[in-house]
Amino acid sequence: MASNQDVPALLEKAGRLRQTKDTWECASLLARAWITPPQEPPHRPYLLLIANLAGKVLLTHVQKQPPAAEHLLEYLLQAMIRPELGAGRARRPQVIYLNNADYVTTLAPTLAELGIRCQYRVSLPTLTKIRQFLERGLGGRDRFPGLL
Repeated sequence: MASNQDVPALLEKAGRLRQTKDTWECASLLARAWITPPQEPPHRPYLLLIANLAGKVLLTHVQKQPPAAEHLLEYLLQAMIRPELGAGRARRPQVIYLNNADYVTTLAPTLAELGIRCQYRVSLPTLTKIRQFLERGLGGRDRFPGLL
C-alpha cells in the first residue's frame, strides 16, 4: 500500500482512467476464523474486500483492525489502478457501495471529484458470498456447527 503522501499521485492516476458503468462493493468484514500466530494472542482478522457486482474480486487485504477512512481510500485507488489478476483492466467505477456510513461521509467528496458516487448500503450481497467462500477455505465448513 502507498503512504499517505502518495494519495494525490494515486488520485491523479485514477482520474486519468476510463470510467465504466461498473458498481463496486467495498467492506472491511470481521472474519469468522481465528488466526493463531506464534507467540501472539489469537485474533479474528478483518477482511477488506472490494469486488464488482459480477463477483470479480478487485482487491483483498487481511489485517488486524479495520482500516481508517484515509487508508480505505488508498485501497480503493489501488483497486482502480491495479485490480487483482482476473478482475479486468484498470478503470474507475461509476458507483461504490460501502456498508459503513462513516466511510461514506468521509470518502464521498473525494470520490465525487473522480466522478464516482459513494453510497451507503446495509447489506452487500456480493461481498457476503465472497466472504463465505473464503471462510470455507479457511475453516473447511460453511457455517459454525449448530446444536442440531
